[in-house]
Amino acid sequence: PESATNKQTLPSMAASSHSSRLALLARMFPELSWTACTSTTVSALKKHTPLSSTTHNTQGRRRLARAFLTTCLTSSCAHAVGDVACQSLVEKKKFDDLDRSRVARMGTIGFTAHGPFFFVAFRWIDALFTAAPKTLGTAVKKVVMGHATLFPSYLALFFVYASVLEGRGMDDIQAKLSDAFWPACVTGTQYWPAVQLVNQRYVPPRHKTSFTATAAIFWNVYISHRNKLANEKVDENERGGVTTAVLTK
Repeated sequence: PESATNKQTLPSMAASSHSSRLALLARMFPELSWTACTSTTVSALKKHTPLSSTTHNTQGRRRLARAFLTTCLTSSCAHAVGDVACQSLVEKKKFDDLDRSRVARMGTIGFTAHGPFFFVAFRWIDALFTAAPKTLGTAVKKVVMGHATLFPSYLALFFVYASVLEGRGMDDIQAKLSDAFWPACVTGTQYWPAVQLVNQRYVPPRHKTSFTATAAIFWNVYISHRNKLANEKVDENERGGVTTAVLTK
């Protein structure tokens, strides 16, 4: 009888032990259901292994890298197309007379400056308003924040970088900034807030810079022409200074 009792007790102990293990798993992983702990425990727990986490992080980094490269390429194309349109439509140049080095400089600025700058900057703006509701008021706040901080910063960067690529010195850079920065800033204030309001309200985060770069094709027509006018004024002042120096001698 004693052995029979032991035989009856053993299954009960095994069941109790099994229940204890399931209860422990449930406490460790509260997001797993009892069904997952029984029939699919192994597959569910794989989600929490370091290997799976590492794979997920690697895939996330790859997606981020692809988005970054896409943004830079889109910005480069937008700058180059904008400059070609400026030379063709505004300056009335024929295709064979286009300044290809100027197009290449604008494309370089888009790839190495505009794309990386706004790829990071838009994520910074989004991070500031992560907990805010996705309403029109939040979008307006994002636009105001971005236009008050990002736009003037990048505009100054653009004129400085363009001057460096053109081989100009500090005196020319200062002269160009004093001549072109504020007019461009005023014009941009009339154009970009409406674009960015749509961007912040309706465009997904990973496509924000690409949307901006597309809208920038029209802006780049203007900014390329503004940069050209500033260069002409700087060159004219330099020629006037040289002429004055020669006459003085």
